[in-house]
Amino acid sequence: MLDTIKNDFYKIAVDSHGTRALQILLEECIKRSKVTKRTKKILEEAFEKSNKTIEMMTNVRGNHVVKQTMKLLNSAQRQKHVYAVVLKNFSYLALDRHGYQVVQECIVMANSEQQKNFIEAVYAQLEVLINSEFGNFIV
Repeated sequence: MLDTIKNDFYKIAVDSHGTRALQILLEECIKRSKVTKRTKKILEEAFEKSNKTIEMMTNVRGNHVVKQTMKLLNSAQRQKHVYAVVLKNFSYLALDRHGYQVVQECIVMANSEQQKNFIEAVYAQLEVLINSEFGNFIV
Protein backbone atom coordinates (compact mmCIF):
# COMPACT_ATOMS: atom_id res chain seq x y z
CA MET A 1 0.00 0.00 0.00
CA LEU A 2 2.76 2.47 0.93
CA ASP A 3 4.51 1.68 -2.34
CA THR A 4 1.42 2.87 -4.23
CA ILE A 5 1.27 6.25 -2.50
CA LYS A 6 4.95 7.16 -2.15
CA ASN A 7 4.82 9.53 -5.14
CA ASP A 8 1.90 11.43 -3.59
CA PHE A 9 3.10 11.21 0.02
CA TYR A 10 3.21 14.98 0.58
CA LYS A 11 -0.13 15.62 -1.08
CA ILE A 12 -1.81 12.91 0.99
CA ALA A 13 -0.03 13.96 4.21
CA VAL A 14 -1.40 17.52 4.07
CA ASP A 15 -4.88 16.64 2.82
CA SER A 16 -7.60 16.85 5.45
CA HIS A 17 -8.83 13.31 4.74
CA GLY A 18 -5.65 11.77 3.39
CA THR A 19 -3.61 12.64 6.46
CA ARG A 20 -5.80 10.57 8.76
CA ALA A 21 -5.80 7.59 6.41
CA LEU A 22 -2.01 7.81 6.09
CA GLN A 23 -1.59 8.08 9.87
CA ILE A 24 -3.78 5.00 10.39
CA LEU A 25 -1.75 3.10 7.81
CA LEU A 26 1.50 4.05 9.56
CA GLU A 27 0.03 3.18 12.99
CA GLU A 28 -0.98 -0.24 11.70
CA CYS A 29 2.55 -0.85 10.44
CA ILE A 30 3.82 -0.07 13.94
CA LYS A 31 1.17 -2.13 15.77
CA ARG A 32 1.57 -5.17 13.59
CA SER A 33 5.35 -4.93 13.62
CA LYS A 34 5.33 -4.75 9.85
CA VAL A 35 8.27 -2.39 9.74
CA THR A 36 10.35 -4.19 7.16
CA LYS A 37 13.38 -2.95 5.27
CA ARG A 38 11.05 -2.47 2.32
CA THR A 39 8.68 -0.27 4.39
CA LYS A 40 11.59 1.88 5.57
CA LYS A 41 12.92 2.17 2.03
CA ILE A 42 9.50 3.26 0.72
CA LEU A 43 9.19 5.94 3.41
CA GLU A 44 12.72 7.10 2.68
CA GLU A 45 11.86 7.38 -1.03
CA ALA A 46 8.65 9.23 -0.17
CA PHE A 47 10.65 11.90 1.69
CA GLU A 48 13.18 12.16 -1.13
CA LYS A 49 10.56 12.38 -3.88
CA SER A 50 8.31 14.91 -2.17
CA ASN A 51 11.19 17.29 -1.42
CA LYS A 52 8.70 19.09 0.81
CA THR A 53 9.79 17.90 4.24
CA ILE A 54 9.79 21.41 5.74
CA GLU A 55 6.33 22.10 4.34
CA MET A 56 5.07 18.85 5.90
CA MET A 57 6.66 19.71 9.24
CA THR A 58 4.95 23.11 9.37
CA ASN A 59 1.58 21.92 8.12
CA VAL A 60 -1.30 21.43 10.56
CA ARG A 61 -1.78 17.87 9.29
CA GLY A 62 1.58 17.03 7.78
CA ASN A 63 3.51 17.40 11.04
CA HIS A 64 1.59 14.46 12.50
CA VAL A 65 2.56 12.30 9.52
CA VAL A 66 6.22 13.27 9.91
CA LYS A 67 6.12 12.31 13.61
CA GLN A 68 4.47 8.96 12.79
CA THR A 69 6.97 8.28 10.02
CA MET A 70 9.87 8.94 12.38
CA LYS A 71 8.73 5.97 14.47
CA LEU A 72 9.17 3.70 11.46
CA LEU A 73 12.58 4.91 10.33
CA ASN A 74 15.85 3.76 11.83
CA SER A 75 18.27 6.21 13.43
CA ALA A 76 20.34 6.76 10.28
CA GLN A 77 17.22 7.38 8.17
CA ARG A 78 15.82 9.80 10.76
CA GLN A 79 19.18 11.60 10.75
CA LYS A 80 19.20 11.94 6.97
CA HIS A 81 15.55 12.79 6.30
CA VAL A 82 14.38 14.51 9.45
CA TYR A 83 17.10 15.56 11.91
CA ALA A 84 19.36 17.12 9.29
CA VAL A 85 16.44 19.14 7.92
CA VAL A 86 15.36 20.23 11.40
CA LEU A 87 18.87 21.30 12.43
CA LYS A 88 19.41 23.18 9.17
CA ASN A 89 16.09 25.02 9.63
CA PHE A 90 16.01 25.00 13.42
CA SER A 91 14.99 28.62 14.04
CA TYR A 92 12.21 28.52 11.50
CA LEU A 93 10.78 25.20 12.68
CA ALA A 94 11.21 25.84 16.41
CA LEU A 95 9.21 29.07 16.15
CA ASP A 96 6.48 27.64 13.93
CA ARG A 97 3.04 26.74 15.28
CA HIS A 98 3.34 23.14 14.03
CA GLY A 99 7.06 22.79 13.36
CA TYR A 100 7.97 23.02 17.04
CA GLN A 101 6.10 19.74 17.62
CA VAL A 102 8.39 17.96 15.16
CA VAL A 103 11.42 19.53 16.85
CA GLN A 104 10.20 18.22 20.22
CA GLU A 105 9.73 14.73 18.79
CA CYS A 106 13.23 14.81 17.29
CA ILE A 107 14.76 15.67 20.65
CA VAL A 108 12.86 12.83 22.33
CA MET A 109 13.70 10.21 19.69
CA ALA A 110 17.33 11.17 19.04
CA ASN A 111 20.20 9.17 20.44
CA SER A 112 22.55 10.92 22.88
CA GLU A 113 24.94 12.14 20.17
CA GLN A 114 22.08 13.53 18.09
CA GLN A 115 20.51 15.11 21.17
CA LYS A 116 23.74 17.06 21.73
CA ASN A 117 23.25 18.68 18.33
CA PHE A 118 19.70 19.66 19.23
CA ILE A 119 20.76 20.99 22.63
CA GLU A 120 23.43 23.14 20.96
CA ALA A 121 20.78 24.50 18.58
CA VAL A 122 18.50 25.28 21.53
CA TYR A 123 21.29 27.09 23.42
CA ALA A 124 22.18 29.10 20.33
CA GLN A 125 18.58 30.35 20.11
CA LEU A 126 17.70 30.26 23.81
CA GLU A 127 16.56 33.86 24.27
CA VAL A 128 14.47 33.81 21.11
CA LEU A 129 12.92 30.47 22.03
CA ILE A 130 12.06 31.54 25.58
CA ASN A 131 10.25 34.61 24.27
CA SER A 132 8.43 32.74 21.53
CA GLU A 133 4.83 31.59 21.68
CA PHE A 134 5.82 28.16 20.36
CA GLY A 135 9.59 28.01 20.82
CA ASN A 136 9.24 28.11 24.59
CA PHE A 137 7.81 24.57 24.49
CA ILE A 138 11.19 23.31 23.26
CA VAL A 139 13.09 24.88 26.13
